[in-house]
Amino acid sequence: MKILINTCFGGFCFSDEAVALYCQKRYQRSPVFYGRKNGNMVRLTHVEVKNDHLIYAFTEDNGPVLPANADWDEMGYINPRPSDRTDPLWVEVAQELGTGANSSSSDIVIVDVPDDVKWFISDYDGSEHVAESHRTWC
Repeated sequence: MKILINTCFGGFCFSDEAVALYCQKRYQRSPVFYGRKNGNMVRLTHVEVKNDHLIYAFTEDNGPVLPANADWDEMGYINPRPSDRTDPLWVEVAQELGTGANSSSSDIVIVDVPDDVKWFISDYDGSEHVAESHRTWC
């Protein structure tokens, strides 16, 4: 089983390029990026995406400004920090982009663990490793 982890301090997060590739592969379309401007979440141009480090990707164009009380999940938000670290499509994106899949605070690697092993991801300040599950007492 292939598992995605972050091996540097900071935190697991895919780059904007990785999110765009994931969206293209999963939904057959480019994502629409939004970022904060003057207190609002506004649609960004391609140039603005490259210059903004706090952007959010959606599968749909939700208009020029996102409503303040919007339910992002219902609007097609693509989380660059997926909870399923074994998602084959995210693994494929990481393999295809290599270091280009990393955000500025991550170093994503693929760990191959035998299918019959019960495992979990352990981390210290964002730097992660895969460990085999076992019993622990305090």
